[in-house]
Amino acid sequence: METNDIATAFVRYLTVDAGKTRPILIVRVRNDYVLAFKITSKFSEKSRSIRKKYFQIKEWKEAGLRLPSWIDTNYAPLEISIKPVGNSIGHLTEGDRIRFHTFLANRF
Repeated sequence: METNDIATAFVRYLTVDAGKTRPILIVRVRNDYVLAFKITSKFSEKSRSIRKKYFQIKEWKEAGLRLPSWIDTNYAPLEISIKPVGNSIGHLTEGDRIRFHTFLANRF
């Protein structure tokens, strides 16, 4: 498991005691946990203000994703224990990786 890998993990919802398994983008790997952003395919259903903070993965098929997808940067990266994180299903392409770093740099 490495930075820019896309894997799956159970991610808890913020407002209720539940969650679901979803794809995540790993942005840092530390001893026993990863920092990761959630990935979603639900873009058109979100408000305009939320969509501004979603990064479009243009090369989603090459990244191992099944549907057009976006990285949710509405919140800081999640800290997830490495044990329940599934195997890598792919990783961001070089072009999407550069675009994502530019997107983050322009947001802050």
